[in-house]
Amino acid sequence: MTTQPCRRCHRPMLMAHTGPRGVLLHGGRGLCRDRCWPWAKTHRRLSDYPRRNRDSQSVLTHHDALRILHPDWSQARIAHEIGVSHAALRKTLSRASRGAQRATSAH
Repeated sequence: MTTQPCRRCHRPMLMAHTGPRGVLLHGGRGLCRDRCWPWAKTHRRLSDYPRRNRDSQSVLTHHDALRILHPDWSQARIAHEIGVSHAALRKTLSRASRGAQRATSAH
């Protein structure tokens, strides 16, 4: 598993929501779960630490627009232009596809 420093206290934390006892865990927004995330919430400072992920609808909208404007671009190039990893874009497209299939089969 990967580690990353907390954006507030800079202590290394495991980028997971569960882990071995005694290991500093990620709590969201790049903040550690045991100290900094609760502090930011209590003091109404979460907005100082914007979310690092993008909502899937925004990614899909940008993907669709870039596909129309640049049909010859690879999926990796589109991901780079959007500002997400290629793996994150593939996962978002896969989830959207599964959701569309479920919606179609429900009717």
